[in-house]
Amino acid sequence: PVPSPSNRLTIYMVGTRDDLREIYGAGRRSAVGGFYIPRANGSVTFVPNIGISARDGSRGRTGTRYRRSNGGDRLDSSLAKLNMRSPMGRDAMLAALMRLIAENQQNEGFLYLHITRGEGDRNYLYDDSYTPNIFAFTQTEKFTADAPPKPVSLASVPDIRWARRDIKTTNLLGQVMAKQAAHDAGAYEALMIDGDGFVTEAGSSSFFFIKDNIIYVRPVSNEILHGITRQTMLRVAAAHQLRIVETIYTLDQAKQADEAFITAASIYVMPVGQIDDVQIGDGQTGAITATLRAAYLDTARAEFPSLEK
Repeated sequence: PVPSPSNRLTIYMVGTRDDLREIYGAGRRSAVGGFYIPRANGSVTFVPNIGISARDGSRGRTGTRYRRSNGGDRLDSSLAKLNMRSPMGRDAMLAALMRLIAENQQNEGFLYLHITRGEGDRNYLYDDSYTPNIFAFTQTEKFTADAPPKPVSLASVPDIRWARRDIKTTNLLGQVMAKQAAHDAGAYEALMIDGDGFVTEAGSSSFFFIKDNIIYVRPVSNEILHGITRQTMLRVAAAHQLRIVETIYTLDQAKQADEAFITAASIYVMPVGQIDDVQIGDGQTGAITATLRAAYLDTARAEFPSLEK
């Protein structure tokens, strides 16, 4: 088959790995847990089988970098909560992912990974007979890290996700619908509101706001994902001796903020200038937000171990 002429992945439904090898040719590059397939935009991908899956993403910075601890811990936690096992140890997985980065000649960008439970007939039940598979790909960075970003707008939407939002899975229908609603409203990102009127988090990012030099963020629970960038941001803020209050808060409280920002692996720290029709502060990147973004990037560069391709 001819790859799709876009930056999206073309998926072909096949019966077995032998079928896949026949389609793409046995002489192509191979790797642990799957095999590398060139994509139309020059990227290379592990090809998985369909199944229940956990996912994770990491941002590479300043050469080939990968955070081994926090991201690995969260992936292991999500797998455990789904009663899934990893198909390989962390060192072997890291080696495979680094080969993927090298094959794609990716110096800075985004690395996406998910693990499926394995292949089998359609069934609501599962057992220990499945062999997990890995799927991973790289993307170029959406935003240049060292270029000051323009503040983005958020649109509030109902949070319709399931109750275990702490598990990072590929079950993203709620987020997809939220982000589409925000996009249709002319906003960059969604800000999700639970049934009691409290802010949970953004569509695919963590949300923070600042009022009177205090950083407010929702506490960790099953109702939000404990983002890796979020964790780093909290450490950075504490290192700068900023007061952090972990509490639930309403949409109206968020709209009264002096500053606000969102964090995620693919956007680093992004200032928020507007929520719905309300301007946040003066609508520009706040001084604390700018300081935290610079400090976050410094921390990321210092902590991500460089690996030779």
